[in-house]
Amino acid sequence: MTETEFPNEKLALALLTIANRYEPWLIRVGAMLLSHTDNDVRQIARHTRLERSESVIREIALAGQRYEPENLFWSELLGLLPELPSPQAGVLPHHSRYVSIPGKIGPGRMGSPAWLRPKKVTSLGYAA
Repeated sequence: MTETEFPNEKLALALLTIANRYEPWLIRVGAMLLSHTDNDVRQIARHTRLERSESVIREIALAGQRYEPENLFWSELLGLLPELPSPQAGVLPHHSRYVSIPGKIGPGRMGSPAWLRPKKVTSLGYAA
C-alpha cells in the first residue's frame, strides 16, 4: 500500500484512535506521524471527528503547542477541534514522551526539547 492510498494523516489516526488498547509506544508513534510537516490539518481534524478521538488528538496538540508555540500546525489543529476535557490521567503518555529532551550540551547550557516527527528518507539513507 502506498502513502497516497493510506496517507500519514490516516495512519496517525489509526494509531491514536480511542478504540485501540493502551500501548504508549503506538501513541508516541501516532503523535509523530500526526505532526509530519506534509500533513493536511483539515484532513486530520476530519478524520479525528470520524474516529471520535477528539480528546486524544486535542491533548497531543496541546503538548505540541507547549513545545512548539511558533508552529502554526498546532494552533490550526486546536482551532478545528472542539474544546473538551483532557483524558483521565494515565490514558496518554506524559507530554514529555513526544519530544527529545537533550541534556547538558555545554558548560551551563541545556539543550532545547525537540518534537519528534518522521523525516522522509532520500537516497543514501539521508533524511530530507
